Amino acid sequence: MNKNYNFIPPNLKSFYEFAKMNTNEKVAELMNNGVLIDNDNEKDEAINLYYINGFFVEETISKRHGMVTDIIPFKQGYRLKDYSQI
Repeated sequence: MNKNYNFIPPNLKSFYEFAKMNTNEKVAELMNNGVLIDNDNEKDEAINLYYINGFFVEETISKRHGMVTDIIPFKQGYRLKDYSQI
């Protein structure tokens, strides 16, 4: 039996495919396939941490403007230190 552990279901994007998407496509992908792990509500913005298909995504939403201002996918590194209490 040949198992392919790197198989990505057709509805899930790889890290690189996700990084190439525009903001609207990224938001849709997070809503459809992402798992919300943590949320940090600050005075002017909300920061959501998602897990999707083997990588993490940090989404920043401006409370003042009610819109996504930044979406950063990452696999490891200093950004995870902010979430070490999870």
